[in-house]
Amino acid sequence: MVAGTSSKTIVTVDPDTPEAHSLRQFGLHHSSLLSPELDFADNKDPDVETITNVLTVRAAQALQQDVSSSGQSGYGVMFAFLSQFDVDADTSTVLKQVCSRCRRRVYESSDYKCTNSSCTGEHTAHDEPPDMEYSITVSLTDHTGSLELCHLLPDVAEQMLGCKAREWPNLHSAEKTNIKWIYLLERARAVIKMKRVDDRTGARCFIHVLALEKADPQQLLDQGLTGS
Repeated sequence: MVAGTSSKTIVTVDPDTPEAHSLRQFGLHHSSLLSPELDFADNKDPDVETITNVLTVRAAQALQQDVSSSGQSGYGVMFAFLSQFDVDADTSTVLKQVCSRCRRRVYESSDYKCTNSSCTGEHTAHDEPPDMEYSITVSLTDHTGSLELCHLLPDVAEQMLGCKAREWPNLHSAEKTNIKWIYLLERARAVIKMKRVDDRTGARCFIHVLALEKADPQQLLDQGLTGS
């Protein structure tokens, strides 16, 4: 049987059902399974201190459309609430194993062997163990909407969490939750990068967070915002 639509078909966008919520959470926590291994922080990026273009979520979504169309990377600064920061969830949604040479993700199912054909690290965990990195997605929300699936760069996540990726599994659950609430639902200043990627599924625009910190009260005043 082949599914199809007709003039009588009713399509509900973002339905409010348990199944839809479960599927959405799976997508948020496993987005790396759907995206290629990319190096978003490359030598062509401007210094984060020179990125001053302030964006609302709505403006960021418009920029995302422009980047998808033009292929030119886009940058901006957002003052938004961190509305998703599930660092106290299952460790597999927070950390990933990467090749110690090219930084591409490796998997236990392949004995942690790097599959990057241009990498010189054709090794397994037996002679050179992989490194561990943070792999965290966050959501940024303001009065104009929410920007989801924003990927924290590993060093940004490390700075926020205050420990190396290999140390994170050793923290108690309560410690992880306490760290989460330092940032969750707080107004943050986030520097973002958008980049179009063309692969077998077509062109997609990915969002990476190049820097993130709790917003300074003076910064909020300068933007005509409040801390609440």
